[in-house]
Amino acid sequence: MHAIDLAELASTFVTSANSITLVKASFRTNGMNSLWLAHRFRFENWMDRISTHRAELQNPSASSRRRQWNSLIPLLEEILLAEPLVRCLAYQASVHEHLGLDEELIPLCTSMLTTQREARHRCLHLIVFGQAMPVESAVHLNRLRRNLEYYTDHLLALMQPIPRIDNFAFDSICVDQMQTELGALSNNLAHRNLLTNLLGESLWLATHTQIDWRSSNGKLNHEIACSVMDLLPGAMFDHLGVPRTTRRALQLEADPEYSAAGNVHAKVFFFSHDKTNYQRNVSQSLPKRWS
Repeated sequence: MHAIDLAELASTFVTSANSITLVKASFRTNGMNSLWLAHRFRFENWMDRISTHRAELQNPSASSRRRQWNSLIPLLEEILLAEPLVRCLAYQASVHEHLGLDEELIPLCTSMLTTQREARHRCLHLIVFGQAMPVESAVHLNRLRRNLEYYTDHLLALMQPIPRIDNFAFDSICVDQMQTELGALSNNLAHRNLLTNLLGESLWLATHTQIDWRSSNGKLNHEIACSVMDLLPGAMFDHLGVPRTTRRALQLEADPEYSAAGNVHAKVFFFSHDKTNYQRNVSQSLPKRWS
C-alpha cells in the first residue's frame, strides 16, 4: 500500500470519527497495539534508511549521489504523506479523552505523534540542508509538504473542537478560526462529511501525478490501515465495508442482537487499489489553495 492511501484514509477516519463522537461510542481496542507496533517498525525503517543515506553521500561521485537521492525521495514522500493520519488519530484520541469516552488510545497516539514529528524533522532537514539534493526534488517535496499541511489543518477543523490544538495543527490559529466558523454545522454531519470527502479528492488531484509510486514500507502501511479500520466500531460499516449513515449506526448500536463480528480487512480494499488505473470525477472542490 502506498502512503497516499494513508493520507486519503485520514479523511475516511475523520468522517467515521465524527459519527463516533456524535453517538458517544468508543474505539475498539483490538487494533491499538498492532497499530502502534506497525508505526514503530516503519519509523525505525525510516531512521535506518536516512542514516544509511547520509553515510552513502560521502561518496564524491556525482552520479552516485544522484542515485542515492533518487532512491530516498519515495521515503521522504512517505514520511510527509503519513502525517495527516497520525495527527488525526492523535487529535481524535484527545477528543475522546476530553469527553471522557476513552483514555486507552491517547498514550499510544501521543507516542506515534512524537515519532512522526521526529521523522518529519529529519525529512525537512534533508530538504533544506541535504548535500547535493537536486533542486527540483527539493521544490517538489516542499510543495507536497505545504499541500499536506493545508489538508491536515482542514481535516482537524472538521473534527470536534478541543481546548488545546497546538500539538496537532500546523496553524492552530487558522484551525481554531475555521472550527468557530463551522460551529453552526455541529449537528449537520452530512455537510461535514461532504467537506471531508472533498478534501480527500482535492488532495488526490493535487498530488497523484507528482509523487513517486515506489513504496518504501508498503506492507507496514497496509498493516497500519487495517489497524486503523479495526479501531472503528463495526456498526459504522455495512458488510461490504461502506460507511453507514449516523442514523443507521445508532439503530444498530441500540440493537442487542447486532454482532460487530466480520472481516474488517475487507474495508481496507477500498484503499489498496491500483491508483494508476483509477479515474476520478469531482464536480465540486473546496476553495483552491493547493500549490
